Amino acid sequence: MRLPDDDYAKRMAEQMGEDRPTPRRPRPKLIRLSDVTPRPEEWLWHERFPIGKLSMLVGDPGLGKSFVTLDMAARVTTGRAFPDAPGVPVPVGGVVLISAEDDPETTIVPRLDALGADTARMVILDGVEIPDAETGGTFERGFTLEDLPMLEEAIEAVGACRLVIVDPVAAYFGGRVDSHRDADVRGVLRPLSDLARRYRVALVVVAHLNKGQGKAIYRASGSLGIIAAARMAWGVARHPDDDDQRVVFPLKSNLAESGAGMAYQLHAPDGGEIPVVQWDARPVYIEAETLLASPTPETSTALEDAIEWLETILADGPVLVTQIQKAVKKQDFSMKTVRRAKKALQVVSLPPTREIRGWRWALPDEPDGQPCGTDLAMWPGGDGEGAAQASPMFEEETSSRAMIEVDSNVKGGRS
Repeated sequence: MRLPDDDYAKRMAEQMGEDRPTPRRPRPKLIRLSDVTPRPEEWLWHERFPIGKLSMLVGDPGLGKSFVTLDMAARVTTGRAFPDAPGVPVPVGGVVLISAEDDPETTIVPRLDALGADTARMVILDGVEIPDAETGGTFERGFTLEDLPMLEEAIEAVGACRLVIVDPVAAYFGGRVDSHRDADVRGVLRPLSDLARRYRVALVVVAHLNKGQGKAIYRASGSLGIIAAARMAWGVARHPDDDDQRVVFPLKSNLAESGAGMAYQLHAPDGGEIPVVQWDARPVYIEAETLLASPTPETSTALEDAIEWLETILADGPVLVTQIQKAVKKQDFSMKTVRRAKKALQVVSLPPTREIRGWRWALPDEPDGQPCGTDLAMWPGGDGEGAAQASPMFEEETSSRAMIEVDSNVKGGRS
């Protein structure tokens, strides 16, 4: 129905002799572009996660997405540089964490402590407390993304907030929002993005992958409106040639050039029990479709051959992964099959040390820290290439593999 304009309503009121307030009609909100002051994009993590915008981190369960977001939180609360930008200052700030899947006491805080985070600069938005008029007490209900005033209070309470994490976003749409309907999702995420812009915080939402196939950008679970709202979106997948490594790779980039991916491993430093993210310094240039493709099944014969081959080359002690990758090129099976053989043999991964700068594999009964003494010339199909490097002198080949790890002394709050 067409609303009456102001003049018409005023005339009708005068004719009826009534002193009524003039009804107001909707008006467009206009911004004259000449009044807009341009400003450069501000980044929490340079050209990966922007300030004042919504970003996504998407991947299957069990790949360490929550570890990545907590690693980001630890860097923000301590001012420690991000792994691919060691020279870029990181202003110290607060973090609001909204997590539906991890327990604070047994999971979140122990992981943050292992990362050396300043937990005094972090709060968890755990729900909404509602006054009970009858009893004078309060009762609680779960937080949803429609509870923006509650999120605003959390941002203000933590002080100097720079990062808000929602993990996973699908858990917080609430009962009135269908996460598979674009209109519903956009109706919730638009106010959330506006809040991020007002408070100048980086808003990072975590999502799972759906079971479908096709273009990688359509693999985020729920409505396409979720990834459409994100200005930057990053996927997480296993490295196709290394089951121990995960890759964070670009899915969507509206604010910067689509950058390279980054690899990481989860490893407990100093013999501890809590794993942390260890970033690989080298960029990863693998297409998103390749990283998300379903693995090609291998024949049982190829797996059996790979198990026998791997057991043979590890019989004399731990061997550098880079050497295994070279040697497998001369075999009739792929590195993916070798990874399955590794799992079947329960082969363990040994991290770099001061003397040996490279990851190694060892049979489960081998003591940790043994030198890489296997002679490649004795391997089935080997030609001795790199055998002299299976020692502390391996540094020449592996210098490019320098791991940007969480500093071994971050435990206890040292950075």
